[in-house]
Parts: sequence; structure tokens; C-alpha cells
Amino acid sequence: MKTLSKIAHIVSALSGVILVITIISIPKYDSMALNVFILTVSATMIIDNYSREC
Repeated sequence: MKTLSKIAHIVSALSGVILVITIISIPKYDSMALNVFILTVSATMIIDNYSREC
């Protein structure tokens, strides 16, 4: 489960980078990128909480 947590953190970090790039270069899609980022961070938090309980 620790591997899944590490993967989730990497995906979350990449999503943050994509969010910043999207806001800078394509403002038209900034709200969609923000929604994806929020979903990714939420999933990462859920995976972390589940990993700590196991």
C-alpha cells in the first residue's frame, strides 16, 4: 500500500505542475485543470488515510 501512496503523491505533484502550466498558457481550460487537480489531491488524501490505517 505504501507504493500506491507514493504513486498517488507523484500523480498529485504532476497534476499541480499541469495546473500551473495550463493557467499560464491556456486560460480557457483553467477551471477544468483546477477541478482535476482538486480531485487528484482528494484521492491522494484518501489513499494516504487508508494507508495509515492498514
